[in-house]
Amino acid sequence: MKLFVLSKSLYWRWILRPIDSNSDKRFSSDPLDEHHTYFYYLLLKYGVVDEVIVYSDRKKKNILHKIPDRLDFPEGKMRISYDLSYAEIRESSNQLIYCRDHVDDARLFPQHFIMCKFVAHGFPTNNGLRWIPFHIPWLCRKYKIHKSFIDLQLSEGPYNRRFFPKNIVSIDWPSLSNQKQYINAMEKKYDWICISSMNPRKRVLSLVKLISKHKYTRVLKGCLVVNKITSRELNASHFNKLISLINRNNLDIKIYQGVDCKEKIELLCQSKVYVSPAAEDSGPRTVIEAGAAEVPVLALKHHGSASFLVKNGINGELTWRFKKFPNLLKKIITNYDKYDCAVNQKLLDEALLIKPLIKHIKRKDFSEY
Repeated sequence: MKLFVLSKSLYWRWILRPIDSNSDKRFSSDPLDEHHTYFYYLLLKYGVVDEVIVYSDRKKKNILHKIPDRLDFPEGKMRISYDLSYAEIRESSNQLIYCRDHVDDARLFPQHFIMCKFVAHGFPTNNGLRWIPFHIPWLCRKYKIHKSFIDLQLSEGPYNRRFFPKNIVSIDWPSLSNQKQYINAMEKKYDWICISSMNPRKRVLSLVKLISKHKYTRVLKGCLVVNKITSRELNASHFNKLISLINRNNLDIKIYQGVDCKEKIELLCQSKVYVSPAAEDSGPRTVIEAGAAEVPVLALKHHGSASFLVKNGINGELTWRFKKFPNLLKKIITNYDKYDCAVNQKLLDEALLIKPLIKHIKRKDFSEY
C-alpha cells in the first residue's frame, strides 16, 4: 500500500532548509525531526504502507537548498512528485491519501482511504476568555465534508475534535517527531522557557509584560527561543519592543535566535517549565516536545496539543485565562517536586497512538470500488 500526500508543503524540506539566507546552518540534518515526515515514517515502520509519495510544486526551492527528492529507509522509501495531475493516484486504488488543505483534490479519489488534518484557528468570544477553532467547521461547510468523503480526521487534541461534524470519525494524533533523540538529563538553568515565532498572535510580548508585573515571576530566570529576526521582517518591530521591555524592566531573560533542533531540545531540558501563551494555536508542536522531555507545561485549554497532553496538577497546568499565567507559573515552580511528567511517556507512546489509526484503515471496505 502507498501513501499519497496532497498538501504540497508537508514534508522534510522545512527541516532541512537553512535557518537564514546568510548561513549554511540548517535546522536539522535529520528529515525525521520534521513531524509530518515522522508521521509518514511511522506508517512505514508499522507496515501500514511501503512507499510515500509527496506532491509538491516547490521544485525550484528544493534545488536552491539542495533538498533531496527521495529518502530511503529500511522500512520503505519516500519521494517527491511534481506531477500535479495526480496520474499515479488516478491509476491506482485501495491506497491512503493524506491532506491538510487540498481537500478538493482528495474528493476526486473515493477509491482510496482519505485522512485529513485541519489546522484550527480561533477568535475571541465576547467575554474575551476563550478562543474557538471556528476554522474547522468553516472548512467542513466549504468542502461539504461528511463521512462518505473523509474516512478519518486527525486532530492535535480533544479540544479541536469538539468542532468536527459528528458524523466524521476522528482520533487524536499529536505532532510527534524524532527530536526526542536529543533529550538528555541536564541541570536546570532556566525557570521557564517559551519557544515561538514573533508573530503577534503568539503573544510572546504579552507574556513578558505579564511576567514583569508580578513580583514573583519578574525575578525568575527565563529563556526565549525565537526565529531569526531580520530588519526586513514584518515581526521585527514586535521583536524590538520585546528587547526594549526586557531591558527597561531589567528582566533576567535570555533570548536565543536561529537555533537548530538539537539546541532547542537541549534548552528545553535545561528549563523547569515550558510556557505556551499563544492566542490561537492548533498545536503547538513544542508542547509535545516539552512533554517528551518531561518538562511541565503551562498552556491555555484551547491549544490542541495541550488539551491532549496536559493533566492539571500532574504534568502541568491548563487555564482559559491568560492573565493567570504568573500565578500558575509560581504554583508550578514552588511545587516543582510534586509534578510528575513520567505519565508523558505513555501518552506519547507511538506504538499505542498508531493502533486506532491502523484499526480505522483496516475497516474501510474497498469492494464497491
